[in-house]
Amino acid sequence: MFVDARKLPDGTVLETEVCIVGGGAAGITMAREFVQSGFRVALLESGGLEAEAETQDLYDGTSIGRPYQDLTAIRLRWFGGTTNHWEGWCAVMDNLDFESRDGVRYSGWPFPRKHLEPWYRRAQTVCQLGPFGYGPDEWGITPARIPAPFNGPHFICQVLQKSPPTRFGEVYRESLRKAPRLTVYLNANALRFVTGRQGGDVQRLDAGALPHGRFTVKAKIYVLATGAVENTRLLLSSGAEGGNGLGNDNDLVGRFFAVHVEYVGGVSAPAAPSIDRQTLNGAPG
Repeated sequence: MFVDARKLPDGTVLETEVCIVGGGAAGITMAREFVQSGFRVALLESGGLEAEAETQDLYDGTSIGRPYQDLTAIRLRWFGGTTNHWEGWCAVMDNLDFESRDGVRYSGWPFPRKHLEPWYRRAQTVCQLGPFGYGPDEWGITPARIPAPFNGPHFICQVLQKSPPTRFGEVYRESLRKAPRLTVYLNANALRFVTGRQGGDVQRLDAGALPHGRFTVKAKIYVLATGAVENTRLLLSSGAEGGNGLGNDNDLVGRFFAVHVEYVGGVSAPAAPSIDRQTLNGAPG
């Protein structure tokens, strides 16, 4: 079922077994895994079922590093998260992304890409994609058909697949609403994890509802699914008072942000402003 956290009495303590923080693609996907389980699950979503400016403004922040886009515009803070304006493009990571490389500090993952392949295949269905396959050869594109310089060695061609795009908050809303042991709390903002004296055990999650509501969630398992920036914000504001944040003993939380590299190859400016853009993209109008 769905509950508006703004209607919870101040000081409410919610007790559950699994608490998922974030109602975007990751949070909704995780919640769906528990629909047929015997676990009690609480999913906390900062927004409601539609956009609200006051909640969206909670994304506000300042980048002191390289120039970045407006933090309040590139992500969306209501049920379904950023899938509400997602274009649907999907790809898998390269093998190189997982390898340790000389001269690249902190490079390398503890497992290769093939370890993720079973999960990539499951994600195909969740994102309403076609067959799993991202190599040109899997789609009948031979090396001879790839022109220079995109046939190597400095460029590598990879297939992108396009979801409808899947609006997670719409497509999966009813299945979560009907789940007997799962509750989605809308307008519920995670504030900080409170830990024990040693800082390793989470005792509770303090949360709030605009404008001034406060409540607490106590769970056995907590899942962070609010995206890279917000996960970092929450971890760094949690743990012991005056400490370095939760899970940040090595001062690495938030140190590895990366954005999609984009290159504009050209701009189409049709003489007739009313022309269907889908036609320009090669899709049926």
